[in-house]
Amino acid sequence: MKHRFQDGRGERHDVARSVPNGWPPEAIPRWLSRECAAYYCGMSPTHFDSLVHDGVLPEPRQLGRLTRYDRLELDATLAKIGRRDDDDDLPEPKA
Repeated sequence: MKHRFQDGRGERHDVARSVPNGWPPEAIPRWLSRECAAYYCGMSPTHFDSLVHDGVLPEPRQLGRLTRYDRLELDATLAKIGRRDDDDDLPEPKA
C-alpha cells in the first residue's frame, strides 16, 4: 500500500508499507517511522515534529539503530486530545 503526502517544503514523498502475504491490506505495524506516524495521525511530518517537540505527542523509541513511534501510544494520546470533557488528562506542552 502506498501513501503520498506533501511535506512543508512542497516536496512529495512516497511512504510505502508492505504487508506480509496473507495479512489484510489494512494491517498497520505497531512501530511506525516518523513519516508513517505523521501520516497515521493525519498530519504533515513537520507538524508532527512540532507536536512531539512541544510534548503534545509522545517521544519516539530507540530500537537499536531505528527510531520508531509506538502506534498504541499515539492512539492513546490522540484519544485524549479529541475529548473536550477531560481537559485535565491532556499532556502539558513543554515550556
